[in-house]
Amino acid sequence: MPKSLLRASRWLVICIFAGLVFPATGWGDKGDLTKAIKQSKELQSQGRYEEAVPFAEQALPIAKGIFGRTDAKTAILLDNLAVLYGLQNEYSVAENYYEQALAIREEALGSVHPDVAASFNRLAVFYHNQKQYFAAEFIYKRALKIYVAALGADDLEAAKIHNNLGILYQVQGEYDDADFQFQRTLAIREKALGPGHELVANSFFKLAQLYWKSGQPRAADFHFKLAAKTYERALGRSHPSTIGMIEVYASFLDDTGRTDEAKKYRIRAENYRNAKGG
Repeated sequence: MPKSLLRASRWLVICIFAGLVFPATGWGDKGDLTKAIKQSKELQSQGRYEEAVPFAEQALPIAKGIFGRTDAKTAILLDNLAVLYGLQNEYSVAENYYEQALAIREEALGSVHPDVAASFNRLAVFYHNQKQYFAAEFIYKRALKIYVAALGADDLEAAKIHNNLGILYQVQGEYDDADFQFQRTLAIREKALGPGHELVANSFFKLAQLYWKSGQPRAADFHFKLAAKTYERALGRSHPSTIGMIEVYASFLDDTGRTDEAKKYRIRAENYRNAKGG
């Protein structure tokens, strides 16, 4: 399927849930669905997760009635429930909903579709956060394989998986593997977005932190400076990401005995912050 059609399908799902596109039947049900989703999202945004759950659960059977039990749009509501239960540390329930959503997408869309890859990625992130690293790695790689098949190896969605794998390997101390994944992420982002994009800066920052952690101070210093320069170019000096990165760099300088330089960078970060406030 061409990329344009794959991306268009994502917008169709968004439009459906925004109330812009609906089947020709069940207008009352659609109103109830929209109301339940809205109430659930509002409560979730306020951190009232337990109160949000009944509305999310109310929306699910309505969506099944409108779209069908195995429609990909129904899977969105299953993902919403998974997130809510995960936020309440109800991990087994959350896992079940993620798996249901994945199964629906595979049946509705086929095994090689970006939305299926995204569903695998959500499940992998869930396992990653539970420190189930073996399961997370396996599922990340399944997601990556689908993205490459559907969108190509240099697509930004594939870069997200490489980045997630880099984080996964770094937390386990597998620094060479993490380096490879972060470098691959950087290469894709530079090619797709150009050298001055904030995601490119993020990749430099990830590499700098990796080299710091793995005892490579010269490489870390080089990439911290690249990250600072790119963040300033992409977002401006007063942006929180720019300021936060400079403060991390100052901590690195302290850690490597360069205390005078660290003070200079902390002053720079404070000046950027004050300029924003002014």
